[in-house]
Amino acid sequence: MDFSISGLAKFGLAGIFLGMCLESMGVPGAGAALDLLAGPLFHEGKASFVEIVLIANIGLTTGSILSYFIGRFFSDRLAKYIERKGKQESFNKAKQFAEKRGKIAILAAQLYGTTRTFISYPAGMLKMDFKNFVIGTFIGGLIYCTGISILSIFLYGQLKAFYEKYANFVSWQVLFGAVIFLVLVSILFNRSLKGIKNQARGRYL
Repeated sequence: MDFSISGLAKFGLAGIFLGMCLESMGVPGAGAALDLLAGPLFHEGKASFVEIVLIANIGLTTGSILSYFIGRFFSDRLAKYIERKGKQESFNKAKQFAEKRGKIAILAAQLYGTTRTFISYPAGMLKMDFKNFVIGTFIGGLIYCTGISILSIFLYGQLKAFYEKYANFVSWQVLFGAVIFLVLVSILFNRSLKGIKNQARGRYL
């Protein structure tokens, strides 16, 4: 396994930008580009920490802005649909919330995967103040991208050091297999834990 030239690193900062942009436009998992590329790019001297975080956040913000205007395009249709369904009061409350708490709500939404991926569409449909939307998106995205970049750089560094230390004893296939095994065990454990919680909840309902 060659840690000096990562197969993914060839995409560089452009890969991070595109991945974060696509995820913010509703493509789940595209943001994994940041998880996978930040470590190799930093440790191989291809990009600085500041460059990685800024490019990732610019990509995130760009995708969010595009999603916002797509949502804005359908805002009139949404308003007519809500009026037809008699949900005008609920719609007005949502608009009031977006006007008063929109910036904080958008900031918080950028910190979590599912909401980060889709929050921009309803923000546009509700015609949230564009300036507040961009500010909330950029600050929330900056926090998220910084945290993920630090984690990616740390984990890649640890894996690289482990492999270089034990390369003569462990093949990359075995190392990769061990990582996959641990991931599967973690998934099965979490599912079992959820099953136990559901059973326990059912007993007391």
